[in-house]
Amino acid sequence: MGVAIGGLISFLFALFLVLIIFSTLWVIFVRVILPLGLIVLLCLGIYWAYEKITSPKEEALKVIAPQQEAPQEVEIPPIILEEKI
Repeated sequence: MGVAIGGLISFLFALFLVLIIFSTLWVIFVRVILPLGLIVLLCLGIYWAYEKITSPKEEALKVIAPQQEAPQEVEIPPIILEEKI
């Protein structure tokens, strides 16, 4: 009976330690990592919106520098190697 009670006490103590570790990690995640991640996402969103607003539109680019046609592909005849005797 004493062994069972000792095993139960050690199990509850281990469970208590695991609970403390996970609650500490949860607090660190919620109070530190999550807000930092949200701040980074907010900054990226602001940067994306700024780039979207300030970048020139495609129509304006076509007026400023119209697209030139790409040069046609020239077919190169295969090289015939002559045997030199």
